[in-house]
Amino acid sequence: MRCALQADSSVGPLAGSLSTRQQRAETNNPEQQRTQVMTDLQKGSQPDLPPMPEGFHELALGPNPFLNVNGPLYGRYQDGRFTLGLRVEERHCNPAGMCHGGMLLTFSDMTLIICSNVQSDLRRYMTTVNLSADFIRGVPEGSWLEGHTEVLRVTRNLVFTQAILSVEGEVAARVSGILKPTGEVDPRFTAERYFGRAD
Repeated sequence: MRCALQADSSVGPLAGSLSTRQQRAETNNPEQQRTQVMTDLQKGSQPDLPPMPEGFHELALGPNPFLNVNGPLYGRYQDGRFTLGLRVEERHCNPAGMCHGGMLLTFSDMTLIICSNVQSDLRRYMTTVNLSADFIRGVPEGSWLEGHTEVLRVTRNLVFTQAILSVEGEVAARVSGILKPTGEVDPRFTAERYFGRAD
């Protein structure tokens, strides 16, 4: 499947991104390659990728230098369940055209933190004490990645949680984590604020 996409870069939703990668690969000047990468990052989401699934909205996460580069993240809050979403772009991928393991761990961490916070109604800043992940299948460029979280237990000091990352209903990774809420209740960490519906 991957080879077929690379063989004909003019077909399908990945056409533009594959063409951009090929152009950079043909540029031998490292400085030109770096300049092109930074230009692509500044452009943000690639316009030729498919739209996000119905019900998802870009999240308002506040100032976050790391996620400003690696996002945006999207969310859907339905029937008391918060689902996190990410469109996998070229900048998220390894040289094989698959979502980089580091990006999958970043997305896993944010899935556990955001979804657990909303679903447990803690509304507090959370830090990650432990995170473990099993990568089950690769996530190709252009995929719509979703994170579904289950809060297992909330104690006075810790939140025990797990998540499944999936692409089109197929499990891509299994994640478990332990989170530590810190500080007081904060309106920044609510579904209303994430969806830009609170001041």
